[in-house]
Amino acid sequence: MANFEKALAAIMFDILTGKTGHIGKATFKPEKPRFDWDKADAKPLERSTPEAEGVPTSFLYNLLFELGSAKSELHHFLVLRHGKVICESSFSPYRRGEWHTTYSMSKTFTGMAIGLLYDDGKLKLNDKVVDFFGDLTNLWQMVKFRDMTATNLLTMTTGVNFNEGGSMVGDEWIKGFLSASLKENAGKVFDYNSMNTYMLSAIVSKLAGKPMYEFLQERIFNKLGINQCFWETSPEGVTKGGWGMFIRPEDAAKLGLLYLNKGKWEGEQLISEEYVTMATSKQIENEHFGYGYQLWMGCRAESYLFDGMMGQDVRVYPDLDMIIVNFAGDPVVFHSGEVDAIIEKYMENPEISDKALPPNPMGNVNLSKLISELESGAFGTKPVMAGGWERKGNLRAQISSRNKPHPLKHDFFMWLNGRSYELEDKCQGVFPLLLQLTHNNFTEGISEIGFSYENHTLFIKLKEGDEVHKIKVGFHKPAYSTINLNGEPYNVALKGEYTENEEHENVLKLILCFTEEAASRIMKIHFKANEILLELDETPGKEFISIGLKLSMSQIMNSHFIVKRALGSGADTIVNEAVMRKISPSTRGRLIENAEEN
Repeated sequence: MANFEKALAAIMFDILTGKTGHIGKATFKPEKPRFDWDKADAKPLERSTPEAEGVPTSFLYNLLFELGSAKSELHHFLVLRHGKVICESSFSPYRRGEWHTTYSMSKTFTGMAIGLLYDDGKLKLNDKVVDFFGDLTNLWQMVKFRDMTATNLLTMTTGVNFNEGGSMVGDEWIKGFLSASLKENAGKVFDYNSMNTYMLSAIVSKLAGKPMYEFLQERIFNKLGINQCFWETSPEGVTKGGWGMFIRPEDAAKLGLLYLNKGKWEGEQLISEEYVTMATSKQIENEHFGYGYQLWMGCRAESYLFDGMMGQDVRVYPDLDMIIVNFAGDPVVFHSGEVDAIIEKYMENPEISDKALPPNPMGNVNLSKLISELESGAFGTKPVMAGGWERKGNLRAQISSRNKPHPLKHDFFMWLNGRSYELEDKCQGVFPLLLQLTHNNFTEGISEIGFSYENHTLFIKLKEGDEVHKIKVGFHKPAYSTINLNGEPYNVALKGEYTENEEHENVLKLILCFTEEAASRIMKIHFKANEILLELDETPGKEFISIGLKLSMSQIMNSHFIVKRALGSGADTIVNEAVMRKISPSTRGRLIENAEEN
């Protein structure tokens, strides 16, 4: 294995063996600011009715209803026609107007920064990558990468064997990229790799003399009125480029509209039409519909999308003058999730007119009612089985359920007041493992769980290291809080359900949604006389976390033949069990005497 692969495997091994704290090899520095609810959109897009823009309300109603009924979690949804917003909704407990993580959607915005440098004459697309980093390259590297150009970075055709995992194993990401081996010669094969985008960001920093995010703010974001956005930086101080960005749905739609309008905004050509045309055209074949410059070709002719894993998308349909934005928590990484399938089905042959349609007041009332139900949590409510731990329907239906399997027992909450439990194992943190890995923000693991009951409101207290997260629990509807994770504030929505198990023991099921993110932490607590049983889970993401962990374990065993030989034919089973115990662990907790006094 390459050195970075060995280091990554070591991190995964630490996860599997229950090590907590900062297990990443890259330096962590808190950056993320708190979302400002009082900061209004500087330049909100114009609103219109669907019929006024040639779209039947029934089309949007049926699309939105099916998305709301899906098992995959949709968080935000927005539709533009002729540059005007004709439909927008969030899905409880996610709130309209809040920013959301983008994952790889941000790659397209990095591509826009390259377009600015291309237009300025500071960069040619056939410029050699090594020429930008002469101080970091030796003769061998210059020979090895002699054919690699900026275009290869844009089209994911570098063939470099240094992927996203490299961002966790050290602080020198540029040097790691330039020191990596080649799987293929540059320009030959599409090989999706977020570190290609990171290198584009590093090139922008070199040529613009400032971090790429700052450069984009000055040249594009401020002009579009994007005034509440955040983008993480690497330990080298470079904007991450391929991930780490938070943006509001409407602002993401504006960036889609900029490309739809061939780089023009309010009469000003911000990016040349030449570059936008190249960026949004198929440059390389792949297993999907092709790839342009840091964006994917869509299933509809001429369409393209800014795409991030688990359902973060800006879908642009030039022939329809239409844009759809969705943020989600889909368990599938790219292109094959349920949200994708539903939207693509509706956009294959939509009955949309180039002219305005007759007004439809009743249709608009029905659409508004549906949106209200989705945003309040009243849509699709149904009871959750009293003893069921498996998900029944989608997570949102569980969060928003108004029909309780058991009435709330205030005497039980009074009994809980002041009680704290010390856990046998710090098996996981309040932050889902997926988010710890993507943000390099590793938590200490929950060591104590406590409760307080104040003014008819239940609070749960989760101790991690020296921090105690006191979080309000909602029962009839989610309760919102902000918690601090190693100096970074995260908005959360917590929904609780009370039930009893077959032994008539009290059980609390808690779903903690990180509303700026695509993942949630799930906790199920069984109460006995003086102890608890805590079961933890997270959704989505555990499917591909488990794939990564299993791959790392296989690499470790392959490099340690004695271990592999000792495990024999049972190796795969042992690895599978170890992975699932880590992703969905359970532990017991012992009552701490006089906890209320402490």
